[in-house]
Amino acid sequence: MTTLQNDLSFSQAEMQAYLQNLSQRQGLNAALKALFDWSLAVGYITPAKLNDNKRYSYHDPETGVNFKTQINIARSLYSPKPLEGKNIPKLHCPICIENQTLPGKEDLRVFQFELTPGRQFFLQLTPFPLYPYHFVLIACDRVPMIMERQSIHDLMRFITLAPGFIGCSNSDVEWAGASVLVHHHYQVFKALHLPIMEAKWIKECYGKKSDIEFGLLDFPIACCKLKTPLADMIIEKGGQIIQQWKAKDLGRNTCNLILRKIDNDYELYILFRNPDFRTPPALTPIKSEGVGIIEVAGEGIYPVPTGTDADKLWHEIEHNGLAVIKGIIEGNNPIKREQFTKRFLEIGELF
Repeated sequence: MTTLQNDLSFSQAEMQAYLQNLSQRQGLNAALKALFDWSLAVGYITPAKLNDNKRYSYHDPETGVNFKTQINIARSLYSPKPLEGKNIPKLHCPICIENQTLPGKEDLRVFQFELTPGRQFFLQLTPFPLYPYHFVLIACDRVPMIMERQSIHDLMRFITLAPGFIGCSNSDVEWAGASVLVHHHYQVFKALHLPIMEAKWIKECYGKKSDIEFGLLDFPIACCKLKTPLADMIIEKGGQIIQQWKAKDLGRNTCNLILRKIDNDYELYILFRNPDFRTPPALTPIKSEGVGIIEVAGEGIYPVPTGTDADKLWHEIEHNGLAVIKGIIEGNNPIKREQFTKRFLEIGELF
């Protein structure tokens, strides 16, 4: 079979066959690397998209966390091609597998595989990556977003199949850390470090029972961290915490998730969300869109400032960036600090 290295015209069918064979022989990581390398070679992902985003880092002496920001230049400059011609498919959403053939996505290729028994997913690279190896893991079935125990189970399965990757999930409620609500998906990244991973447990909101540590973090948004070498315990206890929080305000309370494995331990971050809590009006000139998992985890993703106030906005980002990103996160926090102890005691009842 022709290899990806010497043929840049692979059809989707050829790509699927090649990656499936590679995954079976060398594992999912090998398939992900091959898909990334091919997408870079044909220009679907470009060095500019990977390197041109303007990035900032701000040390916070209050929490000890190094917060971050990036200005997504490539996405701000993007203008989609109009859908013209005959037989344009009626699309369910922007991340369905049928998007492969559309103008501007002629070089989009995906890899379909069984994530868990009987559940098919496919992986595709986002055209505006926040980092190298930024994939979207999408359910083949057109089902809406979920946020429940199954979400943790899916992410656990993925990081087991692809060691070194972390799994993230947005939510199932609009304006509460959601993206494409009509189609279930996750975001997965290779060796990604997010600021929230530097946050320390609050002493009075920390517990340890048998093989698991749990507690709330010293961070601008309420987040429960679980740490244990036992995958089943992470899934079970994490699922109970999500269910408990959602039951307090059905249809509105929800969560964002991050799951990773460090050495022998799994770490699950459950960030509590509710659509009533959003970016403060004073900061919407910098960030008017909804705030997703990467941002509430401590890395702001902003469009290029434009308009008559562009210089002022650039100055705020560059010289007052720590207050900006912390202010955005705090605005989206549904549990104020004085309520943390009560929330921790409620979580502790599950252990």
